[in-house]
Amino acid sequence: MEISKVLQINVDYIKQQNNQNKDLVERNLYCAGNKICVLFLNEQADEVKINDYVIKPLLEEKKFIKTLNDISNTISIAETQEISTLDDCVKEILTGNAIVLVEGINLALKCAVAKNEHRSVIEPP
Repeated sequence: MEISKVLQINVDYIKQQNNQNKDLVERNLYCAGNKICVLFLNEQADEVKINDYVIKPLLEEKKFIKTLNDISNTISIAETQEISTLDDCVKEILTGNAIVLVEGINLALKCAVAKNEHRSVIEPP
């Protein structure tokens, strides 16, 4: 399904595809007149990165956001990618990335914020 310019339609679809998963976090922001939603899975995404490098810079932005390029230039995440379908948004969320959706823009921005799980190497018994 293509991303709608209506933010709530996109959010509702993603929630439905995640079977109302309680780990799905929805952060709604208003910055410089824009309604923005950041979606991610609580246990798979690095919430510190999301807060420090996505949400905080967006809240400090003073210019109206017209394109996803404006968001890319505002946030401090090195790896971002434009996404055009809601199904791709769902896939990215399930892999631990965050999705940024903006009211009036029919694209989403994937932010690479997956947790880096470090497991110690042990010898098998």
